Amino acid sequence: KRVSKMPIGYIIGYKEFMSLDFLVSPSVLIPRPETEFLVEVVCNYGSAINNILEIGTGSGAIAVSLAKYNPEWQIMATDISFDALLIAKENSIRHKAKNIHFIQMNLFNGLSQKAKFDWIVSNPPYILTSDIDDLSDDIRKYEPIIALDGGQDGLNIIRNIINEAYKFLNARGKLAIEIGYRQVDDVIRITNSVGKYENYDFINDYAGISRVFYCQLKE
Repeated sequence: KRVSKMPIGYIIGYKEFMSLDFLVSPSVLIPRPETEFLVEVVCNYGSAINNILEIGTGSGAIAVSLAKYNPEWQIMATDISFDALLIAKENSIRHKAKNIHFIQMNLFNGLSQKAKFDWIVSNPPYILTSDIDDLSDDIRKYEPIIALDGGQDGLNIIRNIINEAYKFLNARGKLAIEIGYRQVDDVIRITNSVGKYENYDFINDYAGISRVFYCQLKE
């Protein structure tokens, strides 16, 4: 299998993330070390959090990590893929994370207008469609394209999330999104155009690339 470039995670069936082992299959993206920054941003805020929404949970790595390390938080985790949710649910059971509610949903579609969260988090697809063919074989041939392809400019899903998230945030609620290489200026421009957020910040990954964008609902 390795000769065919299948990722190690799919061959052995799990990947470590936030010091926890997560079951993975070709239905879900293999969790990446840089995504741990997204989890840590939220965990570092700690005390003032009651509930969190994750858009596009995949393997459940983000949601399960948040739930496992913060059992007092209530987490709703969504994905458009039913097969992904089966893996995520399995991972929540594996780590005894009982404070997660999984729902099959596309972005915010179907969410009650009354639903409000302290944080909304997502690691959305953010690779340009034109760059997909340039990905290494282990990614391009095996990982779910729906979890990678961010459209013509790589920002389709990011744009949709920023455009909608403010409607579902509590007062002073925060939005945190993993972003791709050289997307900082575009993300700032999109967020400015919505006009509902303030206190923008970026967290760099191990390579010094801005990897997590977060902001707060305007007062």
